Amino acid sequence: MLSKITLESKRFLQKNTLPYQRYFIKEKKIKYRLTIIVGQRGIGKTTTIAQYMKINKSLKSLYLSMDSFFVGDLSMFEIAKQFEAQGGQLLCFDEIHKYSNWSQELKTIYDSLPDLQIVASGSSALQISQGSHDLSRRAHILKMHGMSFREFLELNLNISLKSSTNFRLRSWNP
Repeated sequence: MLSKITLESKRFLQKNTLPYQRYFIKEKKIKYRLTIIVGQRGIGKTTTIAQYMKINKSLKSLYLSMDSFFVGDLSMFEIAKQFEAQGGQLLCFDEIHKYSNWSQELKTIYDSLPDLQIVASGSSALQISQGSHDLSRRAHILKMHGMSFREFLELNLNISLKSSTNFRLRSWNP
C-alpha cells in the first residue's frame, strides 16, 4: 500500500508548482519535529506543505491527504512506521482533522519515531485543539492567516517587498 501512497505523493508534488511562497516558507517557521498548520479552508496550507517538501528535497519525504481513499485501512502510525523503516525523514499529513484518531496517532508517531519530522495541516483550530490527546508539549502549532496586502502586491506585481512587523503609529497633527 505504501508504494501507491508514494506514487500519489510524487504526483502531488508535480502538480503543485506555484512559485510564490507565503510567509510561512519565507520566514522558515516550519522547523520543528512536529508542526501543525491550522487555518481556514483555501488559505494555502496544502500549497505551503508542497513548497516545504520541495525546498527540503534532499529529505526523503511523503505527502498524504487524510481524506484520500489511498489511506484505506492503514493507520497514520502504520504508514509512518513503514515509511520510516524505508528511510523516510519527512512525513506530511494534510487534512488531519478528517481522520478520526489523528491526535492519538500523531502523539504515538512523535513518541515512537524520533527521527521522523512530521508536518500536518487542518482546517479548523477548534478541531485541532479538541483532539483527544494532548499535543501541546510536542506540537508547534502555526496559525496561517489570509494573504496580507503586501503578499497580494508581491504576487500580482511580481515584486519583492520587505515585511514590516514593527510599525510605529505617529500622532498626526494637521
